[in-house]
Amino acid sequence: LLLGLLAAWFALVLIQLVPLPPGIWTQLPGRESLAEGYRELGYALPWLPFAMAPYDLLRALVALLPPAAVLLMMLRLQQNEAGIAGAIVIAAMAGVTLGALQIGGGGPDQSPWYPYEITNVGAVGFFANSNHMGSLLLVAFPFAVALIARHSPSGRSSNFAPSAMLGAAGCLMIGIGVALNRSLAALGLFIPVAFGSILLLKQGSRHKRLIAPLATVA
Repeated sequence: LLLGLLAAWFALVLIQLVPLPPGIWTQLPGRESLAEGYRELGYALPWLPFAMAPYDLLRALVALLPPAAVLLMMLRLQQNEAGIAGAIVIAAMAGVTLGALQIGGGGPDQSPWYPYEITNVGAVGFFANSNHMGSLLLVAFPFAVALIARHSPSGRSSNFAPSAMLGAAGCLMIGIGVALNRSLAALGLFIPVAFGSILLLKQGSRHKRLIAPLATVA
C-alpha cells in the first residue's frame, strides 16, 4: 500500500509536468491572463504543462526523494535494523567530528571546515543551520541507546558486541555535539529525548507503564 501511494504521488506529479498543446491548456481555468500575456508580447502560444508553477512542483518532487529513499531502505533492509541504526549514529558522529574541527578552527570567519559561506556559529557539522544539526543529534541519540539495549541482559543478546560499543560511543559523542552545537532548541529537547531513550534500557522495569507516558509528554 505504501509503495502504491508513493507511485501514485510520483505519477500525479509527472502527469502535471507533461506539456500540453495551446489548444488544451488555454481552456483550463486561470489561463486567460497567461495566454493574453503571450499575445501582447507577440509570442506564439507554447506548449505548457498543466501545472502553472512547474518549478515549485519539481521542488516538491525533489523534497519527497529523501523520505522515499528511507521507505525503500526500510523495505529492503527489514532484517537489518541494527545496520540502519548504526548508519544513523555514524552519520551523527561524523557530523560531531566535523563540528569539533569547526569550533577548533575559530568559527566561520577563520575555520576552513564550514561547508557553507553563510552559516551559523557553532558546531553545525554538514549543515548551515545549527538547529538542523541539533535535530540530527536528537534523532540519532535514541538509535545509539537502542544499539546498547539490543545487547543488554534484557535485550536480544547478553554480549557487549561491537554495535553496542558503537552505541556507547555514539551517546557520548552526541552529548558532546549537543553542547558544541549551541542550539537552544537542541539543548532544551535533549533532556526529554535522553530520558525517553533510557527507557529502552529499562525493558524489565515495573515502573515503565508510568514513566513511558511522562516521557512521551516531555
